[in-house]
Amino acid sequence: METLRSQILAPIPAHSLAGLRQLATQMEKTLLQALDNYGPTFVEPKVELGARFGHLVSKYQKKIPVP
Repeated sequence: METLRSQILAPIPAHSLAGLRQLATQMEKTLLQALDNYGPTFVEPKVELGARFGHLVSKYQKKIPVP
């Protein structure tokens, strides 16, 4: 468990983080296009959940010291 914990808490390398940001941008465009024909009642809660998750990941990354 300690090995797994140390790997989970390790900071994400800069090149991987850049790749994740690029993936997030592409996913956002794809999701917006896919949800274009749905009403705001369906879309807004999904976007809110995505934003909460993004903030959680961002907040977690700020707490991890960069070597």
